[in-house]
Amino acid sequence: MNLVLIVLFGCALVSATFNLPKNWYDAGYLYALLLIIIIFTIGENFSGVFQKSAARKVFLYLGVVALLSQAVFIHRYLPEFMSGFSGPGVSIAKYDSIKTRNDLEAASLSCDIDPMQSKKVVVDDYTYLYFQKSKWPMAITYILLCCDDESSRDTFFRQFVSKVDSDGLVVNCTSMPTPYMPVVKREGNVCCIPKNDLKNLSSLP
Repeated sequence: MNLVLIVLFGCALVSATFNLPKNWYDAGYLYALLLIIIIFTIGENFSGVFQKSAARKVFLYLGVVALLSQAVFIHRYLPEFMSGFSGPGVSIAKYDSIKTRNDLEAASLSCDIDPMQSKKVVVDDYTYLYFQKSKWPMAITYILLCCDDESSRDTFFRQFVSKVDSDGLVVNCTSMPTPYMPVVKREGNVCCIPKNDLKNLSSLP
């Protein structure tokens, strides 16, 4: 049993260390896996600890908190994943890797955004994996968190991309702010804006 637990912990450690994208929903399965490892490790090696009242209370408290957090996580996100959740994450249930890659390759060529050599590309969870080796990719999700109302968000975004010298924008079309559609190029589910058009967004009406 201990060998199995060590292997599981090693897998979790490797995943946390080398999983470069580190999508936000990775925490869901990683948290559950660590909880399973802790429960079985204590039960296998430290069963005597449960003879102490304080230890039982602490263990029970942690177990209840962990289980409740998993229940909230599942209740909040499972229906959206199953129906094709596309932002701010990537749908696990309906993700078509081949079509997505073809769309991304076409968008990369259409907007002249190199997946390796470009810098400061504006991406979202849907497109980040393809551009993760570029220099300093920026998440549109966080950029648009700047302001509460749509008008302020639009103004901030236009000013931001005109100053940061980004090589372009490539996101899932559902993440694309509608005011910029005149300069957007679409390839399947992927929308992109070339560098020069992105830099000149501030001049659009």
